[in-house]
This record gives sequence, structure tokens and C-alpha cells, in this order.
Amino acid sequence: LSSGIASLLTPKWAVVAGAVPYVVFIGCNIWPNWYTLIPGAVLVGIGASVLWAGEGAYIISAAARYATASGKPKKSAITMFQGLFFGTLQLTIMLGNTTSSVIFFTYEKPDAVTFLFYVYTALAAIGLVLLLLLRPLPPVRNSSADADDDDGVTTASAAAVDGGDVDDSAGNGDVDIDDDAADVVIEDVDTGASLDHGADAIADANNAD
Repeated sequence: LSSGIASLLTPKWAVVAGAVPYVVFIGCNIWPNWYTLIPGAVLVGIGASVLWAGEGAYIISAAARYATASGKPKKSAITMFQGLFFGTLQLTIMLGNTTSSVIFFTYEKPDAVTFLFYVYTALAAIGLVLLLLLRPLPPVRNSSADADDDDGVTTASAAAVDGGDVDDSAGNGDVDIDDDAADVVIEDVDTGASLDHGADAIADANNAD
């Protein structure tokens, strides 16, 4: 379902829609009760699937456009973009833990917990606003969606996530992407494999080639 929703909304709006439940769930922790946390947890579970599907498609599209403009191999561009994304993600974890440590050393419980989630909710809301400022990117499709890879898995899954056919030869700014690069990233999102290893998986595919 997440791929279908990402296809319907387009990558940018899939990321935005998937981020909204995160803001809601963090805010629910300000008033921690079963009737706030349980519905919030359900919403964030649904939102996470949409957000990560949209994230994968958006990074593929951005990396493919970068590769086309710079003349670099598309798989290398995707590896770099994924590395930048996950490096930034890990940095936010460090900053979040540092923030919570400062608050807990400054305030006493339970005031510290309440204040912490006020801060987290505000930061999440700011992040949501920044996502709204993302540039919408045209969909990226696999250049041979009917082909099968070495494992017999159809590469049409890439086209299912991005939701449309594009052709860079028309000069409209849209981009195609080769089979291997699309398969590696999209399958990682669809199968729910550890996203922390996304860049490593692409690098392994490059070495195998």
C-alpha cells in the first residue's frame, strides 16, 4: 500500500503526509494517556510506511537528475545521495540525545519530560514546514520496466513507486534510471529491510558490476 500511496501523492507529498503523524505522535507524549498514545502510535506506523517509500523515491529522483546534469553515473549519484541522507539522519539522533541530556540536567522530573516533548514537538513542526519547502521532482521510472533482474524479480516495482513514465530525451527535465540502481533502493523500501544499510547495498551492487 505504501508504494501505491507514494505513487498517488508523488514523492514529495508522500514524505510530507508521512511526516504529519510523527508530529502528532510526539505531541501526544505531552499528555501521555492510552487514548492519546495508542491512536498516535497507529498513525505513526501508517505514516512511517508512506514516508519511507516517498523518501526512497525522492532521493532516487534527485540523484538521477544530479547524475544527468553532472554527467556522473546514476548508481554512484544514488550512493552519494543515500550516504548524505543517512549521515544526516544519524547526526539528528546525536543532536536529539544531546538536547534531551541538557534538558534533563537543567530541569527536574516530571517537568523535564513535559518540556522535552514540547521542544521535540516544536522541532518536528519546524521540520514539517521545511519539508513543505522541498522542490517537487518529476517521477523517475525504470528505463526497462518490463525486464527481469538476475533473481527473476521484475524491475517494474520502480515504476510503481514513482507513478509515471518519463523521458529525458524530450528535454522536459524528467529522468530515466537504470535497472540496477532502481532495484536496489526500491526493493529496500518495499521489503522493509534495514534502511541503515541502503547505501551499503547500492555500493555492493556497484562492486558486483
